Amino acid sequence: MPRLQLTDLTIRALKSDAQTDHWDTKTPGFGVRVGKLTKTFIAKVQNQRHTIGQYPDVSLQDARRKALALKSEKRADRTEAPRLRDAVEEFLTGLLCQAESPACCEGAHASVAQALPANARE
Repeated sequence: MPRLQLTDLTIRALKSDAQTDHWDTKTPGFGVRVGKLTKTFIAKVQNQRHTIGQYPDVSLQDARRKALALKSEKRADRTEAPRLRDAVEEFLTGLLCQAESPACCEGAHASVAQALPANARE
């Protein structure tokens, strides 16, 4: 997967007999897929490739903007991982305590509270 600084001139000059991805050195995760007949802008976000549009229907500048927008959109979608204590509480109340008796549930809560590291008990 070649890396080069994508410009209109370099994109026009790219040719390939087989489908090849050329990645931009200026904008990480942004590139152009060159085939026998078409050149398509792509963006790689969280290990997934997204098609932006075909060159020259979509300009290089617009494709870069769309790629950056996709990346920032994916960052905004990220959620924080739950704290260990919260995850354990959810498990105990959601799964274990529904199936077991109240006494068993209380015992499980106590056992897990002792087993948790001190910083996870807060």
